[in-house]
Amino acid sequence: MKLLAADTTTAAASVCILDGQRVLAACFRNPGQTHSRHLLVMLEQVMADAGVRAGELDALVTTLGPGSFTGLRIGVSTLKGLAVSCGLPMFGFSTLEVLAARFLSFSRPVCAMVDARRGEVYAQLFDVSGPVPEARSEACAASLGMVLEQLEGSCLFVGSGAVFYKEQIQEVMGERALWPGCFSHDPDAREAGLLARIKGPEGAVDPSFILPLYLRKSDAEMNWK
Repeated sequence: MKLLAADTTTAAASVCILDGQRVLAACFRNPGQTHSRHLLVMLEQVMADAGVRAGELDALVTTLGPGSFTGLRIGVSTLKGLAVSCGLPMFGFSTLEVLAARFLSFSRPVCAMVDARRGEVYAQLFDVSGPVPEARSEACAASLGMVLEQLEGSCLFVGSGAVFYKEQIQEVMGERALWPGCFSHDPDAREAGLLARIKGPEGAVDPSFILPLYLRKSDAEMNWK
């Protein structure tokens, strides 16, 4: 199964093409610019590098959020447009699940956190000891304190929220807080593609069913109220 996967839900963006268990081509950028400026270029680049045309793809994969409202809208809408024009099905995965998928077979739970600003994080706890991440809590937008008070035992903290609040997490969790390498905190399209490959062709859906995952209202909506 040939898959084109993309993630634009945080400040970083990544795109890749997978064929079964092989990554044929991948691209990662974190230039601090809106993803609308470079996502199409990245898509064209990985397809050229992989030597794969749109007609040879079996499905597209996107992360759904939570994360940057603008970023995830750009990614989801671009991939949906490409899927519709090419007549391809899609897979969609939570940004938090994709972050956790990097640590499959790890013996401790993973707490995936994305900085939500306004003093909050998007967070979810996963059991990653099996072949896919298994949610052990509901995804939420909450204060760091509310998230940490729900945790028991040690766990691995990953994501931009974990990086931003690392000192506070260590103060509360002490030695129970485990940390991955410094380059493990951005969601990666390759993990999204891995999850799609595990699901198999029967897990793909019509693009109309792929919707952004926000978890809370945007700043504009809150300011309006």
